[in-house]
Amino acid sequence: MSDLVLHLARFASALRGRGVRLSLSDEADGLAALTLIDLGDRDEVRRALRTALKIRPRDVAVFEELFAALWSAREAG
Repeated sequence: MSDLVLHLARFASALRGRGVRLSLSDEADGLAALTLIDLGDRDEVRRALRTALKIRPRDVAVFEELFAALWSAREAG
């Protein structure tokens, strides 16, 4: 679980670095969402994080780019 927390924190930091607004509460929501889904299903992970992190329409492209680059660097499960 600690690896998952670290990976999510790095992902959130990368999003912030690209101008996406995320609160610590959003990160907590993201972690909670990940505990409820199949971490082996990458698309489910992507959808859960996009929803839980409250990604705004204008930030979707950045989210998708960083998710593809960073989340696939490590299997979530």
